Amino acid sequence: MSKTEMPGVFSPADTNLDRKIVIRMGLLGLATLALAIAAVIGALAWYKAERERAERMWQDRLNIFAETRADAVSVWVSAQLNAFRALSENDSVRIYTQLTAEGTDGDPLAERQYLENLVLVFAGREGFNPPTRGTSVSANVPRPAVAGLAVLDRQLRPIVHTSAIPALPDVLAEDVESLFEQPRTILSDPYPAPDTGLASVTVMSPIAGAQNDRPVGVVVGTKPVSDELFPLLRQPGDDTRTGEAILVVRRGDAITYLSPLKFETAEVLSKTLSRTTPGLVAARATEQAGVFNTGKDYAGQDVLMTSRAIAGTDWVLMYKVGREEALAGTEALLARLLAGALLAIALLTTGVFAVWRHGASRRAERASGMYQELAERFEHQAGFIRQLTDTLPNAVFISNDGGVVRFANRAFARSAGGEDEESLVGKNLNGVLGPHEARAHTRAIEDTVESGRKQEKIERADAPDGRVTRSHYLPLNESRFTEAGVLVVQEDLTSLVQAQERAQQVTDDVVAMLVSLVDQRDPNSTHHSQFVNEIACAVADEMNATGIDRDTIDKASRLMNIGKMFVPVDVLTKQSQLSDDEYATVQQAVARGYDLLSQISFEGPVVETLRQTREKIDGSGQPDGLKGEDILLPARVIAAVNAFVAMISTRSYREAMTIDAAMQELNSGAGIDFDRRVVAALVNIVENKGGRERWTRQPAG
Repeated sequence: MSKTEMPGVFSPADTNLDRKIVIRMGLLGLATLALAIAAVIGALAWYKAERERAERMWQDRLNIFAETRADAVSVWVSAQLNAFRALSENDSVRIYTQLTAEGTDGDPLAERQYLENLVLVFAGREGFNPPTRGTSVSANVPRPAVAGLAVLDRQLRPIVHTSAIPALPDVLAEDVESLFEQPRTILSDPYPAPDTGLASVTVMSPIAGAQNDRPVGVVVGTKPVSDELFPLLRQPGDDTRTGEAILVVRRGDAITYLSPLKFETAEVLSKTLSRTTPGLVAARATEQAGVFNTGKDYAGQDVLMTSRAIAGTDWVLMYKVGREEALAGTEALLARLLAGALLAIALLTTGVFAVWRHGASRRAERASGMYQELAERFEHQAGFIRQLTDTLPNAVFISNDGGVVRFANRAFARSAGGEDEESLVGKNLNGVLGPHEARAHTRAIEDTVESGRKQEKIERADAPDGRVTRSHYLPLNESRFTEAGVLVVQEDLTSLVQAQERAQQVTDDVVAMLVSLVDQRDPNSTHHSQFVNEIACAVADEMNATGIDRDTIDKASRLMNIGKMFVPVDVLTKQSQLSDDEYATVQQAVARGYDLLSQISFEGPVVETLRQTREKIDGSGQPDGLKGEDILLPARVIAAVNAFVAMISTRSYREAMTIDAAMQELNSGAGIDFDRRVVAALVNIVENKGGRERWTRQPAG
């Protein structure tokens, strides 16, 4: 018997083989460790990106809410200040106050009577003269009053006034005196009235002398605001439990809450916090209005917040929502997915290293028993890998290029109908999964084997549950122990996709709300955006526009009149031609509408499309003079369709054009104002695909 045939002795070839196995296992271990580290970093980065995406969706929504509520409050503030300026600048008020200040002999009864009537009418119209509250008391005891208005001389004596005047806090009395040195119109912060406890404001404006601008008196008015200011803070369409609009102001180192608080049990307007309170979002709002922030609210709850300054005041409107309510669904889903991914990575890494250590520790066995040991080791490793893969939530199987299953884990067996995983080995995919699903896998497996590169495919089932799966196909090379095949790992993305679709639905709901607000502002053109949207989408389909272009045309055509939210109603409904100032107001409103939309995270270039709808194909348009295909396709489609709708719609100053006349105008402008392909598509729909019958009966817009 030769040495190489003696039991218990390794031949040189066996030793070299063993050394190669150790080296390969070591390299495999290092590669697995590097892959595991990269996978963990990738999983954490994905988790962070998805969480930030959810926060951006809420940031867009809160920006819309804050913008609309701040606009409503600013309009109310402007109305109060302008009304008092107009009263203090009234000639009769100035003249009579001047006569009183100079101590003119006599009592001009007619002038006083006129002035009293003027004050009473103003007080009734602006809400400064409601019925007084309280019971009858002695004449020497002030009777509590809800509201009142007075014209005072330089000694702060009333010249004329309403039947009752509420007492002012000391700080407001000091403000009244300061008006003689620093003339200005002041709107006080909301405060609890001393006598009634009602949330009230005081407006004061100096009265300039009839012969010079030196103040000779002051107009002071106080009224409650619970029924006219605070309702403006309620946002239509906000169905969140923790959503809340709050007015705040910074005075020194204190943050004062000027409006009622949803989660505060103390009486109204009594909440004041230090601006150094850790994480206080109200402090950040007063320091930098307009910036999105996260932090703590007045009740110590974690919130998402954005804010807007109120023109004419030091107030800041803050709109917030509880972080837990806003992100609960997203956070829970992402946490589960991240935990599952990290667990799978940890188990796989541990398993590979265990296999490596096990393989490296059993060297130097007798030559006669080497192959038996390798077989036992292989069987043990196969069992360990099976046990490991059975703990994974993803379906895993190996198939050869003929579609025969060579390995399956427990998750794959369950998805195939609950059979034991061992019983699936050797079966064809058609018999395991059914012809439809097996056909999709078989094609991908064949492509992977042919190309030698990994493949990835995402599919959504036609079943009612709409299950979404992502399958990875990794080629496996032939070895001494295994035939060539493909490793298939199938992930269930249904929950994640549904969460993303719900997030997209939030954006769609905001778009629908904005369109509804525009329609309410301008009833004369309620159907204009709908009409443009219907025709623009038809033209997009005719031109085979897909993906981002198709979605952009749909959203931009519905939002093209967003600027009307900021146009005064009297200008929107004016029956005659607009003046230069009114036209400038409309242009500013259009720009403001675009700025509002720029705060929403659209998938496509919706805002840029709306800016380019005034561009012309020959380069003579506005605002940038773009030419030809430098103009976005959605902008070219909407420009032509909007012109068509305008021509066939009735206006207050003209009758609607016929569709034939409108087609002739569009053809005349093709290649100059409009894209020839867009015009051709629109003409084809009108003439050959029923557009004339559908759109002749559309309402005026």
